[in-house]
Amino acid sequence: MKKNLCCVLLVVSSALVHAEGLYLGIATGPSKKALLQQDVADQTVSTESGSHLPEKLFIGYDFTSYIGMEGGYTYYGSFSQHLPRDASVNVNVKPDRLYLALTGTWYFGQDWSLFGKVGGAQGRFDGTVSNASQSQTVAHYGNSLYASVGAAYAISKDWSAQLEVEHAAQVRYQDFGWGMSGISLGLRYSF
Repeated sequence: MKKNLCCVLLVVSSALVHAEGLYLGIATGPSKKALLQQDVADQTVSTESGSHLPEKLFIGYDFTSYIGMEGGYTYYGSFSQHLPRDASVNVNVKPDRLYLALTGTWYFGQDWSLFGKVGGAQGRFDGTVSNASQSQTVAHYGNSLYASVGAAYAISKDWSAQLEVEHAAQVRYQDFGWGMSGISLGLRYSF
């Protein structure tokens, strides 16, 4: 999936290289950690795995200098953890997220701008749950509202650096959950 998305972004960007208002970007930063929750005697027991730096690709189009649309893909890495209730059960998870959002930008000064995004996101995790005797494949999707705010600094006419705080609801499957929110630092190239 990640290779296909990269190919699509490359083809679209090369075909529309002279399109005014089109931009591409990459970002990374710490995300909320993977979270496993289990209900034990009416009490929730939670454990967290280590956080990997997510890899985010995005493409967008500014209809005007203030309003646009953006879509993106975030890959969160691969995680492995034992269940808190049963150490013999191992969970391997590979989460990712797609989003599509309307964007709004407010410019102040020549180089600085604030932006916000509102739209929808689809979070997904694929994985396996296994113990010594059996293994089960898990694939689950969850749709949610996506919202983001950030600030950007224009490094040059075409390049800008941006800091962004994103929020999308946690994807849940039975006792498992994955947070799809975080802070990212990125680069954006405008055509």
